Amino acid sequence: MQRLIYLLSIVIIILNAHVEAADSKCVSLTQLQWLVGNWQTTPDGNTQESWLKISDDTLTGTGSSRDASGKLQQQESMRLVQMQTEIFYLAKVGHNSLPVAFRAKNCTANTVTFENPNHDFPKQIEYLRTENTLLVNVSGNNGRGFKVHYQLKPSAN
Repeated sequence: MQRLIYLLSIVIIILNAHVEAADSKCVSLTQLQWLVGNWQTTPDGNTQESWLKISDDTLTGTGSSRDASGKLQQQESMRLVQMQTEIFYLAKVGHNSLPVAFRAKNCTANTVTFENPNHDFPKQIEYLRTENTLLVNVSGNNGRGFKVHYQLKPSAN
């Protein structure tokens, strides 16, 4: 009897691990609709990121940074695409001739992590949303990286 309880415990642990892994997998862009909106750093608003739903399988984004005088320092175009049951983050920055693809590794109701271990920098991009804030954590090897804290930009009515 004790052996049967032990075996059942092992099966339950394995099944729970499988369910948790399945719950954290991004399989549809509907899981990431919380990204849609206009985001800006505060109080200066010099760094902005905007996401727009194009279709059920595509979100498009833009990002920009300006110096204190308003001069454009950096610009990026981004796209989230659903391809079958996987989500990809495509980033196009000025210093790369082609977009760089990152695969969604996990997501929850308010987080998503994209990875490309073969890219020089970054290797991982993580988004975390709380009510009206968005934290973007961009990281690479040896602790290299940066974080951007955004606030949801009020809509102009």
